[in-house]
Amino acid sequence: MKNLQYKIIKHLSFFLILLSTTIYSQIRPSVFLGIGLPKIPVTSVSRTSPFSVTGGLLASVPVFRRIIIQVHGNGLYSFDLGSAISQSKKFKFNLLWTGIDLGYSLRYSPMNRSSVILGISEYSLSQTWEDMSDNLNTAGICLGLSNIKSGLHANTIFEIKWHLLFHPEPMPQVLTITFGYVF
Repeated sequence: MKNLQYKIIKHLSFFLILLSTTIYSQIRPSVFLGIGLPKIPVTSVSRTSPFSVTGGLLASVPVFRRIIIQVHGNGLYSFDLGSAISQSKKFKFNLLWTGIDLGYSLRYSPMNRSSVILGISEYSLSQTWEDMSDNLNTAGICLGLSNIKSGLHANTIFEIKWHLLFHPEPMPQVLTITFGYVF
């Protein structure tokens, strides 16, 4: 009986090592940069619209032939071009978030994967308008499209995501467009 337990544990541990090696070889980490377009009530924004930059890290793991899981950490920094020129602090919108996305590949090939993404994230938001500031942590969902393209010299990722934060009222929304390189 003890010999049978030893064999089961031995085979199970071999299977887990093989499975973890296979999953690790499928992980595709990437670094990306892009632009973000926060959608904020018009009354809280000055005449010039805010401009944002976004960046972060992403790890993508294919689960089945057409399903992927992405884990990511991102940041978005906004500044108003008018206030940057006039040296005043009119409007600032900063957002940090981490999340997990589930993607379904619309078109799958080893060289090009286009996916529809649905995810949930935890957001940390700080807004500054004139002398008032607001900080909050909230959950949210994101919807988007992702394209990971593998080439001879560089692997690239292109994503468009619409982020819907659950708080505050009215719910802030952010559109991010990112482009980056996959290691």
